[in-house]
Amino acid sequence: MSMNNPNPRIGSYIEPGYAPKPVFVDDGVYTQILDAIVVACLDIVLVHEGKILLGKRAWHPQADWWIIGGRMRPGEELEVAAARHAKRDLGLELPHDRFSYLTSFSTAWKVRRHAPADHGTHTTSIVMVIELTTEEAESIKLNEEYTEQQWLAPADILANVDFHPALHQCALALAQDLRANVEYL
Repeated sequence: MSMNNPNPRIGSYIEPGYAPKPVFVDDGVYTQILDAIVVACLDIVLVHEGKILLGKRAWHPQADWWIIGGRMRPGEELEVAAARHAKRDLGLELPHDRFSYLTSFSTAWKVRRHAPADHGTHTTSIVMVIELTTEEAESIKLNEEYTEQQWLAPADILANVDFHPALHQCALALAQDLRANVEYL
């Protein structure tokens, strides 16, 4: 087994010879899959000048303020998934080695994007963090999944009772790291 990231808080263990065989399934099969599994997600807390980027999602399972990210692909290392989502969702080309582990959470959502929406979905999210330069923060271009963005200090996220508890968890983890002078660049 190899661990490609020297960060001891991150583990992407891929056996030699593993070769993912991605397939696309029709909607009916995908509905059955969503009803039967927990979806693995990789989310990102993007930080600039001590503030966290939140995007207002256009669809479920969290059609509200959220962090950037989404499903992982088979055989995908955590940092690779983070860089892929940063590029897809924000138009940012970010090096894999700048991402660090922040926290993890599991969420059972009552509504999902795919029909039947009322079946909900269960996700587990590994959350990575990256500190952006001013140039990177200013060049963000949201994709169609997000309708708007805002930068908030961790304390502002924690003070907002309308934000999802997972956002509070991310803000608290980041605030703890900032107090401990953890650097992400």
